[in-house]
Amino acid sequence: MRSGIRGNNEVTMLARTIDNMLDRIESMVEQITIEQAGKRKAELEMLQAQINPHFMFNLLNSIRFNILIRGDRENAELIESLSSLLRMTINRDNEFITLQEEIDTIGHYTRLMNFRHANQVRLDVSLIPGCEKALVPRFIIQPFIENAIIHGFEQFDGDIFIEAERVEQQGASDLRITVRDNGAGMNKSRLDELLAKMNQDNGNAKEGPRQGFSGIGVVNVFQRLRLIYGEKLVTELHSEEDVGTVIVIQFPYETKAR
Repeated sequence: MRSGIRGNNEVTMLARTIDNMLDRIESMVEQITIEQAGKRKAELEMLQAQINPHFMFNLLNSIRFNILIRGDRENAELIESLSSLLRMTINRDNEFITLQEEIDTIGHYTRLMNFRHANQVRLDVSLIPGCEKALVPRFIIQPFIENAIIHGFEQFDGDIFIEAERVEQQGASDLRITVRDNGAGMNKSRLDELLAKMNQDNGNAKEGPRQGFSGIGVVNVFQRLRLIYGEKLVTELHSEEDVGTVIVIQFPYETKAR
């Protein structure tokens, strides 16, 4: 309740001060009420965002088990790949994963893409012992594989080779990853365009439309690596039309989280 006292004496001034204070308190109560409602809504949305993917993940595993006991191993493996990819996307706790985990993700992705498309892509992985333990940024190789499958092997079968080795130089140890395919490749004009985008500053580079499972383009991968490793990053991109494409990334070899 407000006093509503009017006049020019000290009592009136005190009453007006109290009324103003009550107005401010009422406004603050309303603001807190709105904020609390928004907070509860955000908490509910966060809970739903956690429940739905986990529910789907558990459901897929149940379906896979049911298919497997019926003897359909091929479709059970497809469900396993799909659930593994789902688990990798909903697990956002770690920015870095082991190279072996990234390779496993690529294997699942390739299996699903082969199921989706008529063409079949063969994946050949060669890791020098010890490299599989190295920590790499999540989904840092998968976009290269996605690009090779979608653009390199549009209408025909092909091969993708992934090699990883540990390189010692100037007292430092680097991880060198090479991704090579025998797909359609690129002409010089297209290659020069891609190289120009790769060499752009991160602040000036424009992100293109997001497509595919990872939502990251090849150029974005190089930009992300540059943000993480700075001048310690070494990259190479070679491509020849009707021959294939070779992508090389080299950065510090690390086995402990940053």
